[in-house]
Amino acid sequence: MLDRARVNLGDAVGPPDYTEQIIDALLAGAARDPAGFRLLFSHAAREPEFRAEADRYRAEMVATARPQLAPMIDDPGWLSWAAHLTPTATVAAITAWLDAGQPDPDIAADRIRRALIGIVQAARPG
Repeated sequence: MLDRARVNLGDAVGPPDYTEQIIDALLAGAARDPAGFRLLFSHAAREPEFRAEADRYRAEMVATARPQLAPMIDDPGWLSWAAHLTPTATVAAITAWLDAGQPDPDIAADRIRRALIGIVQAARPG
């Protein structure tokens, strides 16, 4: 089941390169397979049998976020913080969107991007 969920989400998102549209793709994948999305990002990390794989998946998301954030955040410590937080916040926002009944799917990605801008702004010098 975990492999199927990963393949379905991978098909929705495409290659691991970050673009503005990755949030749209994640939302679309989550909407098509909410149980699979929750399995990948919530349940697998709590199961000892799948924990290492969930950690690897999260590390990949952090590694993908870091080079995208680096031009905007000079401080290495705050860059690391933001690189860890943005994928976490994205997954939490999509999960909350699923839990709320998938409101306004046409603008949901934009609202999530606005929340992520707040993380970047918080990581930059005041």
